[in-house]
Amino acid sequence: MNRTLFIVLFVALSFVFVPLLLFLGLVAYIVPTAQMTYGGFATLLSGNIAGSAMIFLHVLIYLAAFYGMAHLSYFMSKLFKMRFWIMSFQFLVLTSIFSCSFLRVITYSSIQGAGGTYTYWEAIHRYIEKIK
Repeated sequence: MNRTLFIVLFVALSFVFVPLLLFLGLVAYIVPTAQMTYGGFATLLSGNIAGSAMIFLHVLIYLAAFYGMAHLSYFMSKLFKMRFWIMSFQFLVLTSIFSCSFLRVITYSSIQGAGGTYTYWEAIHRYIEKIK
């Protein structure tokens, strides 16, 4: 796989599936960066510019980290000599990023007490049930 494709896939999968800390002073969530971005836009539309800026700062830091890790992973894959091992290593890296979606670490809390800890897929299911 060429470098550009690998880096784009790595960053995109990380953006969607890797749960990370979003610390907003008194409140802390563990959510994927895509969810942080959604929350940032929702916060911006509600008029809270400072909160939105804090969320987007988290997003930028995490995207820069994903980009750096993608380059490092690609460099490490090129340490192998045979094409089979290079592709296997790249596949393993991308698969491990996707497997983060099965970790039960996404936290959600609300004033009503309807919070909890979910996997990515449980959170998606919960969101779909709420909008029906």
